[in-house]
Amino acid sequence: MRMRGKLPIISYKDTWNLDESVFIPVIVEALKKYRSIESDFKGTPSTFLMRTKNPGTAFDSTETDGTTDHERWNKTIDFIITSLEAPEPEYEGELSMTFGEEDPVTGTSKVHIEKSDEGLWDKYLKETEIWERNRRRAIELFAVYFFDFWW
Repeated sequence: MRMRGKLPIISYKDTWNLDESVFIPVIVEALKKYRSIESDFKGTPSTFLMRTKNPGTAFDSTETDGTTDHERWNKTIDFIITSLEAPEPEYEGELSMTFGEEDPVTGTSKVHIEKSDEGLWDKYLKETEIWERNRRRAIELFAVYFFDFWW
């Protein structure tokens, strides 16, 4: 993706994977800038407070762990940024693949993957599961608070 002034220029190739090549970099950079701004007008969104506070608890209060509502809001933004920026885990062992015969009807073939180290493979699968869960949660939070990133 390129920019012409403030307008993005989206090419045919950009549409192959909108999340990684187009949306996530824009979201991350915009949230980094938003997070860096300190303003008298920038507070904690009421939707965040309504979703995260216990009924009857005063807004702008301090939680039992000593954090304020605004600090918790900032931690939520930080979680979104770090989760979307995190690189995908990589398998540290060696992989080899062999392909079976092609199915004449579907044109597909079975793939057999050999892993050099099952322990490393299990570690990779666990890290990948956490990485995917964090990214999914970050996108969910971004969607929930989409209309609240203003000051």
